[in-house]
Amino acid sequence: LAAHPRADHRHGIVHCQITRPDQLERIAALNLHVYAQSIFLDYDLHIVEDRVGRELAASSYSWKTLMTKGVTVSNGSDCPVEMPNVMGGIQCAVTRCDLKGEGPYLSHEAFTVQEALDSYTSAGAYASFEESIKGKIEAGMLADFVVLGDDPFTVDVNAIKDIPVCATYVGGKKVGSMRIMKEMPSKMRTVTADVSPLTTLKGKHAIYLVISSEVDAQSVCEIHTVGFVK
Repeated sequence: LAAHPRADHRHGIVHCQITRPDQLERIAALNLHVYAQSIFLDYDLHIVEDRVGRELAASSYSWKTLMTKGVTVSNGSDCPVEMPNVMGGIQCAVTRCDLKGEGPYLSHEAFTVQEALDSYTSAGAYASFEESIKGKIEAGMLADFVVLGDDPFTVDVNAIKDIPVCATYVGGKKVGSMRIMKEMPSKMRTVTADVSPLTTLKGKHAIYLVISSEVDAQSVCEIHTVGFVK
């Protein structure tokens, strides 16, 4: 970067798990992007201290610290090493616990729900220089999204992993849904009722979260701007 400077390079570090404090400072100073995978906490919080020692473990998986230093942090599933469903990773980012609730590990590094969703969506779009077409539900953005069976902003944080993906839309068209939708409560069965206006958006490839705020089929869906899942 010193030899070939570029103001908006968006070079990044993948995983960024084991870090010393001085390395966190250098990442921020170099204006790097971090490609994190919060789902790693599910397993790694049980072994990290044994593997790297207490001192280094105390400054590792420090993605919230990096964010406070101005570093952009996007999240991913790490599929196929991990499962492609990102709800577990979102939960780990918020709780800093494993999926059984054991922990937390470095609780001060916990994301808010909004920060976690943004890290899996708009931050991913930013990382690939695609924030003008992905990462938000807005006119002109790519009209692919998923419909969730509950609201990650209101459920118990330890239940985020259990929120079902009820339907998937690509280019504004429904391309997949859960077989068990007919067996779900009415709130979960009717969440797709008012997404038709979104079909006027263009394109594909982004995944959005649309969360129902009511129980009847005439209700307007509450749309959280959490966009692209990489």
